[in-house]
Amino acid sequence: MCRAQYQTPEKAAARLSQGYITAYGSALPWSNLEQMFAGAGGVISTAADMGKWLSMHTNEGKNINGERLLSKSLLEESYSPLPGSPKYGLGWSLSSANVKPARISHSGALSTIQAQQDIVPSSGYAVAVMLNSFTTTFEHAYEISSGIIKLTEGQKPNIKAPMPKIIDLFLGLMTLIYLFLGIKGILRSKEWSNRRKLHPTLRYYLRLMPQIIPVLFIGWLFFIVPNLQNNSSTIKDAIGIWPAAMLFLAVVFLIGTIVTVRRVYYRVRLNRN
Repeated sequence: MCRAQYQTPEKAAARLSQGYITAYGSALPWSNLEQMFAGAGGVISTAADMGKWLSMHTNEGKNINGERLLSKSLLEESYSPLPGSPKYGLGWSLSSANVKPARISHSGALSTIQAQQDIVPSSGYAVAVMLNSFTTTFEHAYEISSGIIKLTEGQKPNIKAPMPKIIDLFLGLMTLIYLFLGIKGILRSKEWSNRRKLHPTLRYYLRLMPQIIPVLFIGWLFFIVPNLQNNSSTIKDAIGIWPAAMLFLAVVFLIGTIVTVRRVYYRVRLNRN
């Protein structure tokens, strides 16, 4: 395993393949988080090295040349659940009772990377899947690994509906509907204000809360969270987590801000007159 290293993403960027995020059924090239990494997120490896790593686990701690690297008891201890945890060991997790065949797994993801490794004790097979893409609403690496395991068992992999695409398209439809209704609200701001010109000031501004509350929350998510202490993420990183959802939130934020400002403006102008 001479090519597996522990490096920060910015140092390893030149050696990594282009990362992608998914949106509306398409893949978009995207940059990874610059500094936020931990555990498997900081290990840069290759398919060949992952094969050697997993073969050591399926060969009772010996490498491909028969040399012992770890004792069998130490490997078994790493798989065993920790006190207070029914399934999680030293970086490894045991599959649920409904997962057949039983497997020992570890997975991880960054903003444009997803990985899954599975060991199947009953057959001696092990699978590693490393993807240069990330989808918030679906664990593609896990599903691919599960499909390969089914093939090793002589079974046909399950073909599932493209749920990430369906969810994103639904969010896209909601975004368009909200945008349409929001533009109508912007154009009718003066009329809305005139209909409530006799309302007391407190009541008038309380009626703005349905717009103000989402604006405050989304503004906190986009502009405050990325600037918290020891947080290297940016607004772009937040968008990359789930582009379809973030676009919807951005539209809600912009519409809410514009509607609120216009309604306050017409209220102030009305009071002056």
